[in-house]
Amino acid sequence: MGDVLPFVEVARTLRQRGHETILLANGHFQPLAAKNGIEFHALGTSEEYLKLAQSEDAYHPLRGVKITAEQWILPYMHKTLDYLRAYRDSRDTVLVGTIATLGLRMANELYKLPMHSLVLSPFILPSLHLTPISPGFSLPAWSPRPLKTLFQSIVNRGLDDVLKPGINKLRSELKMSPLASSVRSWWLSPKSIICTFPEWFAPVQPDWPDVVRMTNFIAPSAQKGELSPDLQEFLARDGRMAVVTTGSILAGTQAPFQVMLKAFLDAKFRVVLLSGNQSLTSSSPQVKQVSFAPLATVLAHANVVVHHAGIGTGSSAILAGVPQLLIPHGHDQFDNAARFERLGVAKVIRPGKSSFGPGEIETFLGSGEVAAACARLKARYGSSSPGLEQVRHLLESRV
Repeated sequence: MGDVLPFVEVARTLRQRGHETILLANGHFQPLAAKNGIEFHALGTSEEYLKLAQSEDAYHPLRGVKITAEQWILPYMHKTLDYLRAYRDSRDTVLVGTIATLGLRMANELYKLPMHSLVLSPFILPSLHLTPISPGFSLPAWSPRPLKTLFQSIVNRGLDDVLKPGINKLRSELKMSPLASSVRSWWLSPKSIICTFPEWFAPVQPDWPDVVRMTNFIAPSAQKGELSPDLQEFLARDGRMAVVTTGSILAGTQAPFQVMLKAFLDAKFRVVLLSGNQSLTSSSPQVKQVSFAPLATVLAHANVVVHHAGIGTGSSAILAGVPQLLIPHGHDQFDNAARFERLGVAKVIRPGKSSFGPGEIETFLGSGEVAAACARLKARYGSSSPGLEQVRHLLESRV
């Protein structure tokens, strides 16, 4: 969900300005597109999406890349390119996508359609200076440059082993030359890379491509909606409140959240549990569980939020001025978590390596440094131009 919402926001905004927009995504997101009046083309079924989201292996630091590539990235590459064939002679078509939509990059190269890569997380941009933190294994920031170079080459080789055969097979069928560079050197647009996060969250690195442009976080509005009467009543009650959200991850990893849920109840908090996973639940009247609620609305009532360190939830918490407790699980979440923690607004909880009970909750929330950091970044985020407006301006100025 977090990877699709920014594109819903961009498509909706461009449509409001008179542009024709078509969202290509898994069929699971068709209702969201319809709700926002966006034309939609399904690249796969909701069942396929749920199968991957419910697979614990999809979040494994090694097996996850292979599974995601085989079940998602490579099949969608073919489907995307097939769909875009109808636009190959268009002078008005502009492509906007992520690294997961390799079909866009193929169409950019084959059909000469202009492309903008939206980078939703700094984890996507490798660097030998501030090296992103990978799940499973990462190098300390002080590591010598030769070691970082070796580590980056190993990551490149691993991605190439998984993705390059499928990419080159399709390129051969299309009479294109094999991909000479690494996949990570190719999959982003060579002309336009737009980062949907600010430089104070991820400083521009000297070895990032020259075409990188920084914006601000894209505050979600596509998911705005009415609160149910019982949730409104729960939010209006007196006392401190925590929001615990597992996001769109449906596989495993519920035990740490169950521990956190108990800790907040022991600390006499009310808890809004945003999770459709029925294995994570509580019969306490101090817990209100819903599968969905507009996050910004709920965070306006919260004293703290617990989440997987998704960049969408984390940036929403910054805008709300709410401290964060983070339980990263896979992909870019470990790097996001480290950045939120360095900014002083969050603490990373490492299941099995540290206990976290009512005392730790009180210490964290009682910290004047955390409160000051939350207030400072909320003001900094809110005083900047909205990220969506900056992205829209960059896209329109380069058409």
